[in-house]
Amino acid sequence: RTIRQHYPDAPIEVRGHTDNVPIRYSKWKSNYELSCARAQTVVDYMIKSHGFNRSQFTVTGCGHDQPVASNATSAGRARNRRAEIVVYRQPLQVASGTGF
Repeated sequence: RTIRQHYPDAPIEVRGHTDNVPIRYSKWKSNYELSCARAQTVVDYMIKSHGFNRSQFTVTGCGHDQPVASNATSAGRARNRRAEIVVYRQPLQVASGTGF
């Protein structure tokens, strides 16, 4: 079953991740920008190919801060270059107040 079938209107966060290799020759200035672009690509695909509503999505760029494998090997770096899809069953609550 798909996300769309189970949670057709649920809020969805797409988190992009990268390895820790610095960006040198790219249109992105940092791994954080690259991770945001990676997540946005997934969102665009889900909207175009699966009919999701753009308002359901939040895009998060995590850069290289949350590795799932060692960046010391090419296999580990490949695992760290990923996107994660988080589906929230309940609407997201926005905090209010003057805590900043």
